[in-house]
Amino acid sequence: MAKRIAKNKPEKVKQIVFSALLEALSEIIGPDGRSSLIKFAGLATKYSKQLRPSLVNSLPRSDLIKLTNAMSRLLGFGSKALLRETGRKFAIYLHPYGYSLETLAEKMRKWIDGDWDIMIKKEKDSYKITIKNDPFQAGTAGSFIWAGFFEIAATNSSPDGAKFIAGDITGNGKDNITTFELKKQ
Repeated sequence: MAKRIAKNKPEKVKQIVFSALLEALSEIIGPDGRSSLIKFAGLATKYSKQLRPSLVNSLPRSDLIKLTNAMSRLLGFGSKALLRETGRKFAIYLHPYGYSLETLAEKMRKWIDGDWDIMIKKEKDSYKITIKNDPFQAGTAGSFIWAGFFEIAATNSSPDGAKFIAGDITGNGKDNITTFELKKQ
């Protein structure tokens, strides 16, 4: 269940999440591309240098939203594959050990403050993923980050080594809900 944050307290994201996302971007679009995204998001003064992973330090969730919006604007139009691949790398940097999807979802809920939630429904050879109040802004190309993220997470946590691929990704921007199905290949 999503945790509620007091309205007067700014929502935070654990630094490990932001660090993993920036590393994934650097690997996919290179250091110059990453710097361009950070600059376009208006975050150059805060994140121009290497950001170390930390489970103790937190950053404003509003910075994650600014970065996501910049990614959607600069990479999203015709480049959803780049965002999906960024999500795959994000999963590797953030969770290299193949946690179960439930454990992974619980960690993400703890690491990103706010009134949001990840629901995972297991079926025979697939998972249905629903993200309510998507921190990557449902309805934008940022939803493709989650698809790539969960493709790797499901594959890495599969006891039989099966590969999973996300099907159609729907993002309802009005309700800020992202949904997709991971199918076993």
